Amino acid sequence: MIEQRRLVWIFAHTLVFFLSFPQILLGWSFDFGLGFVWLVPTTLLLVCKGTGWWRGALWAGLAGWLAHSLVFYWVYVAVVRYGGASPPLGVLSVVLLAVYGAFFSALLGALAGLIKKEDFLSPLLFAAGWVVTDWLRSLFLTGFPWASLGYALHSDTWARSLVAFSGVYGLSFLGVIGGFALKFFFEGRFRLGVNYGLLVLLLHGVGFLLTEGDIRKVDSLKVGIVQGNIDQGVKWDPVRSERILQTYEKGTLEAIAKGAEIVLWPETAVPGIPEGDPALLARIRGLAEKTRTVLIVGAIGFERERGLIVGSSSASRFFDSALLVNEDGFLVDRYDKAHLVPFGEYIPFRKFLGKFLSASVAGVTATDVTSGSGPRVLRVSDLGPRGLLVGTPICYELLFPGLVRGFAKSGASFLTALTNDAWYGMTGAPRQFLAITTLRAIETGLWTVRAANTGISAFIAPDGTIISEADLFSREVLVEDIYLPGAFASPTFYVRYGDVFVLVCAGFLLIFLFFVFRRGLSPGSKITSCSS
Repeated sequence: MIEQRRLVWIFAHTLVFFLSFPQILLGWSFDFGLGFVWLVPTTLLLVCKGTGWWRGALWAGLAGWLAHSLVFYWVYVAVVRYGGASPPLGVLSVVLLAVYGAFFSALLGALAGLIKKEDFLSPLLFAAGWVVTDWLRSLFLTGFPWASLGYALHSDTWARSLVAFSGVYGLSFLGVIGGFALKFFFEGRFRLGVNYGLLVLLLHGVGFLLTEGDIRKVDSLKVGIVQGNIDQGVKWDPVRSERILQTYEKGTLEAIAKGAEIVLWPETAVPGIPEGDPALLARIRGLAEKTRTVLIVGAIGFERERGLIVGSSSASRFFDSALLVNEDGFLVDRYDKAHLVPFGEYIPFRKFLGKFLSASVAGVTATDVTSGSGPRVLRVSDLGPRGLLVGTPICYELLFPGLVRGFAKSGASFLTALTNDAWYGMTGAPRQFLAITTLRAIETGLWTVRAANTGISAFIAPDGTIISEADLFSREVLVEDIYLPGAFASPTFYVRYGDVFVLVCAGFLLIFLFFVFRRGLSPGSKITSCSS
């Protein structure tokens, strides 16, 4: 009977986890995060109720595996439809990626099993553990923190202001505290439920006080986005290259007609390799010079050893890059994506796995993409006290708060988020990725301009407000004013000090674990967990 009830809670956890993140099903877009996120920790706690630490890890791991398998269904679309893999391999990709998320759920289940009794401090302890596991997800095996709990609260306009201090991890903490409040009410422990319910309200009140009343700063800049809506299946077809290039040229002229001073093209928008094709590069440079407009274009960066002929790839390196072409038509700088997608842009342990697998970008280059040196800004102009500097995180990099923070620390005046979400198809992934990007804007306190090939392109204010956005899978041009930090503007707490909140949570957790293992806990210890 107990095990049957546990299976019910596993099913419930899988469902509420899925519903906590933006989704698109049968063409219908919905975002129920504020209604379901609180049930995610509640159901996981009930899954491991009455277990020891190792059984808690097993049950929570199973629940996490099913939940992440459902949320990561879009991986099947990317791998099979656009990656050219077989359907069985697509299913296997989803299943194996879900194992990654399940590992961290198992850690939380083990932690629940180590908590002898739920007293006033146990919710704070479990919330701290959740924060640490979400942080570890950004590091372990190069990291994949997609669907971290805090992102489910992206639309909580008051609470998300806390992110400027804590990073997204503060929202994970809040979600767990709210989950415990619900659990206490569910179990009839109303005093604890009220106490933690009040703490949730208090944190919202703090967030409200931190919310800026005016999102505008000193200087404004009109920026344009060209969303070309190029299908991933034809993106690198040489026959279509001229039409694709004309699409972006036409969109650029339309943006300039609306007053754009800088125009953005999405990740790898250029149908070719400009630095390896003088005619293609001359065409892009000519567009900037003719219109007297700065272009930041997503393209394949290219380097070859001296003496090699154009087109030779025997000793060439390829990058996922953002090219900066100034109003005089000069290619003045290039940012190379530093955090690459495993199996998408390179094959880990290539000497072994390369015999069986190929990277999904094989249509671009027959070799792995090379990673860049790390976050740095591109100097658009020397105007103003600090100059106009732009941070250009590219696609996958936006998943990592610490990496994007590096652009802000380098003095970025605003961020561009160049991405190609065509891989995801009509799934919830593009909306989930947009939600992730809004929290990067709050963490850095910078306007963020998101240029996506098939959508969702958007202008995001420093408080996370989406000022305007394009429709998914549509060809559009967006132009908006963004506002730049003044000469004496102070960076956010998160930009200045990083993951201090995570360190505090980790310290709290380590103190608890020290005392637990000092008691000589063994795998056979009879410790009740999640019991009243």
